Amino acid sequence: MNTKPIEELIKSGQYDKALAACNAEVEADATVLNEVLRLRSWIHTRQGNYLEGIQELEMIIQSGEASIADYHSAGLWSLHREDFAKAAQCFESAIDIGGKQGEVWYESSAHFYASFANMMLKKYKRAKELLENPEDADESMDFFIPNIGAFTRNDLLAEINKRSG
Repeated sequence: MNTKPIEELIKSGQYDKALAACNAEVEADATVLNEVLRLRSWIHTRQGNYLEGIQELEMIIQSGEASIADYHSAGLWSLHREDFAKAAQCFESAIDIGGKQGEVWYESSAHFYASFANMMLKKYKRAKELLENPEDADESMDFFIPNIGAFTRNDLLAEINKRSG
């Protein structure tokens, strides 16, 4: 499946046309369903419809064919919704998959975001454990936390320590 035309529609804000193109792709070839669900998730989240974006990815997850990126994206969309329990679950799944697939960037990012979600759930011990991953990226690297802003691992650890007393 050539996704470029649909991606261009999404980037230009032509969401209705992009959704129609996605639906036409699935009607023409059902084997592209997961690829189309990923695109539809992107369309929904570009419109601020994070729940719909998560639901599209959950169909892939339930099929057993999800990638680490699917779990990571579902976690990010859950953070946008401030559904920290769902975010923690998605990121912890991404960590499990990343370890098996050797996906260092996604795994490192998932550790950070899972730590943040656990902090928001007041699970401070787990939040600290998640930041102890020795293969994590540069400690000065900024991660964007939806609705809050940029944080480094050190910033997050300081916040966890502050909140946990």
